[in-house]
Amino acid sequence: MSNRLLAILIIFPIWLVLVLVFRKHRQWLFYYLIAAFGFTIQLVFLAEYFGLDQILVNVASFHVNLISKNIFHIPMELMSNGRFQLILTDGGSSILKLGIECSAVLESSVILGLIIFYPLFNWKQKILRASFGLVVTYVINILRLMIIVLMAYKFGPNYIFLAHAGVARIFFFLAELMLYWYLITKPTLKSVGDSIRDGITLEKAAQIGKSLQFKHAIAQLSVILIIIQIAILTFGFSNEWQKSFTKVRNVSRPIFYKDETSLTPVPESTSSLNQEIALDLLAGEKTQFRFDIQKEEELNVQVLEGQEGLAARLLLNGKKVELVTLPRWLFNKQESIFNPFTVKPGDVLELKFQNLAEEEPAQYLVKIYPEGTQNTQICTRESLPSQPTPQPQPTSQPLTQKSISGLSTSNSSLNQEIALDLLAGEKTQFRFDIQKEEELNVQVLAGQEDLASRLIINGKNVALVTFAPWRFDKYTSIFEPFTVKPGDVLELRFQNLAEEPAQYLIKIYPSGDKDEQ
Repeated sequence: MSNRLLAILIIFPIWLVLVLVFRKHRQWLFYYLIAAFGFTIQLVFLAEYFGLDQILVNVASFHVNLISKNIFHIPMELMSNGRFQLILTDGGSSILKLGIECSAVLESSVILGLIIFYPLFNWKQKILRASFGLVVTYVINILRLMIIVLMAYKFGPNYIFLAHAGVARIFFFLAELMLYWYLITKPTLKSVGDSIRDGITLEKAAQIGKSLQFKHAIAQLSVILIIIQIAILTFGFSNEWQKSFTKVRNVSRPIFYKDETSLTPVPESTSSLNQEIALDLLAGEKTQFRFDIQKEEELNVQVLEGQEGLAARLLLNGKKVELVTLPRWLFNKQESIFNPFTVKPGDVLELKFQNLAEEEPAQYLVKIYPEGTQNTQICTRESLPSQPTPQPQPTSQPLTQKSISGLSTSNSSLNQEIALDLLAGEKTQFRFDIQKEEELNVQVLAGQEDLASRLIINGKNVALVTFAPWRFDKYTSIFEPFTVKPGDVLELRFQNLAEEPAQYLIKIYPSGDKDEQ
């Protein structure tokens, strides 16, 4: 049984008895203290037991990411479970993790406890004040997290403790004190003064229209509606919000756990662009990274880990250099997904990535390192879990059916070459009715421009890859070897990705056959 659930089962009956006893004997001070404090503790434990604290951190991190990117233009990548990858001002890369203490669950529970059991307010006021308090607390928490992100981005890992435990916490504490004063202390003092001056009861003096003037009540209601509406609209601004609702693991934690907010630098060389980038992408999601080059060197980009197919685009000074797509079985099997490229001081290097899956999110680990550097991981990271790859759907654009004159499917095996002559951006497809069960390979023997290749069996997408000319004939098969059976329908689709016409030579052959032209 969870520590928190056990604590609630122990606390609740004791708390309930004390609250009823003090209320019956009209001991209002003890009633209020016990009721509010006990309710707060139980609410916090329930929120943590159901993982609400982590969900609140994730949603807050989504809003912080939107503000940071679109207002402050901070280069960062939102990851799941309240994590960001920050590209710092010195060019370094760090993982910023927001702990569950940044969820504001405790402060929100305190507001609910203090207002719900406050004897002076009626239920209409309690609902309005509690709603206003929760909404404003969320906004204050977003501002606190922005302080942490801005200080981490500007000053680096050495200042994360000062940012989180110092500046941000003091700001949050003072802002919440002002909120408590506005919601509880101020109306109480006004009600007591009105009661003495006008000779009326406290209950009457505390009604809406007196301690809470109508214009203030309307203002509070307006603030609630405006903030909620803005928050809802942000979910249509970016699909990264889905990371906020990934499944939260219900792990057992001690009652008192350590502060989890941290900024962990990804080690890198001081003289070279040598670092790892962690990607956490939703299905079809895109992201990009920008680097200002300080040293002339030849670089490589390698995909170390990942669960789904990945598209990667390389741009140098705003010009596209290369575009590749890789199935996951090719990850970590080649030293560089791009042809090694040279950068010079003052160059701007951009890397763009996209998860090619249709339904499943995926995590990737990408490495940038200088040519000649020992190809080992810079930082340790737990291996990413393997997941089935959802296959991409066929393109909706029209295809040009090429004549396959002189080509036929042998009754013994499918073993032949296909010559392609494609205009810029042109697509073509080939269809084969399979007569024999065998394992096949598809190889690109020659070509002048980038080529996209899609493999379809019986109408179902199996794989999609793109290759640059320098990678042609370096692989015995551009697809992972696949098995076909009699009656299957095999389709191969190709597209010239360049702005110039190109010719290609494709070979289809059974596994085990000698790979000769």
